Amino acid sequence: MYKLTAPNDVTCRIGGHLDYFWTILGVAYTDRQHIAEHLGGRGYTVEEVDAVPGEHEAMIARLEAWPYPIVLESADGVDPDHRYRFAEPDGTMRDIRDLLSGALTVTPTA
Repeated sequence: MYKLTAPNDVTCRIGGHLDYFWTILGVAYTDRQHIAEHLGGRGYTVEEVDAVPGEHEAMIARLEAWPYPIVLESADGVDPDHRYRFAEPDGTMRDIRDLLSGALTVTPTA
């Protein structure tokens, strides 16, 4: 098992172009050596670990359970936290870190 740490805080994304894995707040885990080698060559720090930590698995479960796609904002240069925000369908702004930590437990409106 490999822990992959991005050279920057990649907020959240699925690495579907290589194989399915989540990068959450700059950290991903994979058991595929070719992914570790590929991303290691692109600036990621690669460490061998025994297992995916339970907290990372819990964050993945929270993201996958969210009932609609999350589109994160881009960094705007003025507010460094802007890139962690996403909108619910009714326009309510949320912070992805609250969802990842479990603090965001409201049922989103449809």
